[in-house]
Amino acid sequence: MSQAASDSICSTLRIPIASTLGTYLGLPTCLPRSKSRAFAEIKDEVQRKVASWKAKTLSQAGRTILIQSVVTALPSYFMSVFLLPKGLCHSIDSLL
Repeated sequence: MSQAASDSICSTLRIPIASTLGTYLGLPTCLPRSKSRAFAEIKDEVQRKVASWKAKTLSQAGRTILIQSVVTALPSYFMSVFLLPKGLCHSIDSLL
């Protein structure tokens, strides 16, 4: 379909043109070519959680258990649908 036809249909139906498809239930609806860029949000979330728990007044053992139980559960939802890149899995393991 040409760009002019697409613009005409969108203006007639008053539908905005979406640049991305977004997410559904927290998962991306369409993956770009670079899967590591698509799942970078998982790594960022893990880094935020680990950084915030480093400052907490927990013992070393308590922090270890907290990180292992919560952070390992974060990517499991994504892994139930998508095959995560090995590099992302290794970087999450190194953060733990």
